[in-house]
Amino acid sequence: MDEEFEVDALVIGAGPAGAGCALGLLRRGYGVLLVDRAMFPREKACGGCLSEHGVLSLERLGLLGLLEGAARIEGMRLRQGGREARLEIGHGWAVDRAKFDAGMVAEFERLGGKFWGGARARVLEGVEGDRRTVEVERCVGVGEGVSRVRVRAGVVMVCDGLGGTSLDGLSWSGWRIERGSRMGVSAMLEAGESRLEAGRLEMDVGVGGYVGRVRLGDGRVHVAAALDPDRVKRAGGPWRLMDEIVRRGGDGVGLMDGIESGSGREAREHRVVRMRGTPLLSRSRGLGDERLLVVGDACGYIEPFTGEGMAWALRGAIEAVEVLGDGWSVTTLSRWERAHACALRGPQRVCRAVRWLVRRPRLSCGAIGLLACWPGLGVWLSRGPRGGMSSGGGMDLVALCRGEGLKKSVGTASGGGEVRHGFGV
Repeated sequence: MDEEFEVDALVIGAGPAGAGCALGLLRRGYGVLLVDRAMFPREKACGGCLSEHGVLSLERLGLLGLLEGAARIEGMRLRQGGREARLEIGHGWAVDRAKFDAGMVAEFERLGGKFWGGARARVLEGVEGDRRTVEVERCVGVGEGVSRVRVRAGVVMVCDGLGGTSLDGLSWSGWRIERGSRMGVSAMLEAGESRLEAGRLEMDVGVGGYVGRVRLGDGRVHVAAALDPDRVKRAGGPWRLMDEIVRRGGDGVGLMDGIESGSGREAREHRVVRMRGTPLLSRSRGLGDERLLVVGDACGYIEPFTGEGMAWALRGAIEAVEVLGDGWSVTTLSRWERAHACALRGPQRVCRAVRWLVRRPRLSCGAIGLLACWPGLGVWLSRGPRGGMSSGGGMDLVALCRGEGLKKSVGTASGGGEVRHGFGV
């Protein structure tokens, strides 16, 4: 090892869960090192939608300013096999994950936290006294090679997502992947003329998966899908299956149709940028070990349908920091397991039910017809159980989600100022 040092807390992964944990611990007085294997800003396979529960978590984190410039979502158009339902689903936001995550990291650094991008971490087995040891390989600069650091931390928060490798080799950390799990795919379409309605999430359900589309604040169209891997192979790739699902969902118009970009197939396809995929989505594993908590997607995931993934990550970060409190104790891990179950079991149960339904075409077509007649059912499904979530500042939920509190909140996207400390500090 090139060097060795100690830190109060090491957070691995700088997405919403990791950056949320790092900010919370920093505000509690911890010395925090945040690392991520990517250099920021970086793209991320994601649905790009933040539900109203996620907005509540941002308010508690003092980061509502990150929604400046994002597009508000107030409705959904759900289609399958020619049937269509228009639902008012509450108040969510369509965000650019590269900007959103970079904004959270920038706020962490502004408050004095230390961030290493381009750093791969590997957690070692066992503890030494009151420290957990992690080996970190860090890119120190162009042409300067790799620096190897041994970090000894009072607590390690693993938040490196579904594709993270920091826990590889540990006896308890293997994934349990659910049978029939689907893969995630996302892509960005450059701004252009489109039939996609602003402020509305378009969701097409079909045999082999479902595809969601939403227009961002800068005019680009974000596309995300959950797809059956076998169907992807038979279709000749994820993009072809996604296009087929969208065409069959409604009026025969595909993903690229209606987007002006020249003439011919090649001219259209070059406008699809930054297409990314995920491992199989629905999975679980242990929530931690001695002086180590696993948070966010890194501890498990349920294939979402209503834009709850980011909200789950932010809520998990808040709960994990609350559980950890002022330091590790013999009950920390068991309390984290209970808090995690209490916070996320209800919303994930709703997503499991919706996932079961959309994989049965006749039932889901009937459900869409039912929702067309009684759209209030869709509002309940999209919001799901709140699990006791409350706004840290007491601000009205609808006002928050409509953006009425953005100017009052502080975050890097709104230019700094006094920071609102969450977590009851």
